[in-house]
Amino acid sequence: MEKLELNQIKTINKSQSFPLWEDWALTESRPSKGLRNLRETGMLELFPELKNLIGNLDRWEHTLQAVDRAAEISNRDGLEGQERVALMMAALCHDLGSSDPDVDTVRRFLVSIGTPPDIRKMVTALVAQHENYTQEATPQFVRTLAWKIRPLSLATFARLVEADVGHVPVEVKNLLSIARAMDISERGVEPIINQEHFFMLANDGYLPPMYKRHGLHHLDLEDLVFKMQLEGLFDNEYEGLQYVKRLFSVDYQNAVLALGALSDKEKDKLIEYLKTSGMEIEEILDRGERFVREVSSVGV
Repeated sequence: MEKLELNQIKTINKSQSFPLWEDWALTESRPSKGLRNLRETGMLELFPELKNLIGNLDRWEHTLQAVDRAAEISNRDGLEGQERVALMMAALCHDLGSSDPDVDTVRRFLVSIGTPPDIRKMVTALVAQHENYTQEATPQFVRTLAWKIRPLSLATFARLVEADVGHVPVEVKNLLSIARAMDISERGVEPIINQEHFFMLANDGYLPPMYKRHGLHHLDLEDLVFKMQLEGLFDNEYEGLQYVKRLFSVDYQNAVLALGALSDKEKDKLIEYLKTSGMEIEEILDRGERFVREVSSVGV
């Protein structure tokens, strides 16, 4: 990290130092040398979030090892540009703060050095999720994780885990295997159904006329439909359109409001259940009031 020498750091404002960190991330084959140099010259004092790692020498040494491994992985996999910068900065920041992960401390450090918002978002997303791989890698989990780290890929998520622990854990290998089968290991997850589909469905009479106009109702519906996509209710455009049509094929709100015995909270939960379970409201009602009460009394 020759670009982060004492005289250069002293000649610029800390809040304008990101270009030096960016150069460090893109060009250094042994980035730990630059961090050691910052400590030896006393310039680490400028970066209290990094300096606090010294209080736990294991965390400091581990961070040095992690950034070196991240550089090796970046060279091995041919990473360039923002993707490499995001991986290197995530390796640098992954142990910052008092908790693990401590996204607030990471964000504060990145803001303090003038990190552009798009890179800041990538780094904080990676750090926030970098330990979230030990649970069972179901398709729903993999899709949701891919969405949380967008626009970076699950492959880059795996690279950060490798830089952190020194190898690719079997859980991450399983996660990547599922992601490859769904063709989202390198490109991430984007909504299949969007507002243009809502305009089309409204013009064809499948959605209420209000969906012919832009508004927050579009965003609310898009969020709900994408949530169902992540949960695996559909995985292509045709199935997604059919799902939206089914949502509006029955007036859920009026039907549930007819159940006067339910509280407003229970009615809201039952409406959400109807939208996400795949069951038609007639089937719910046919199974009787006791079943309705059981459904509406649990969290959704």
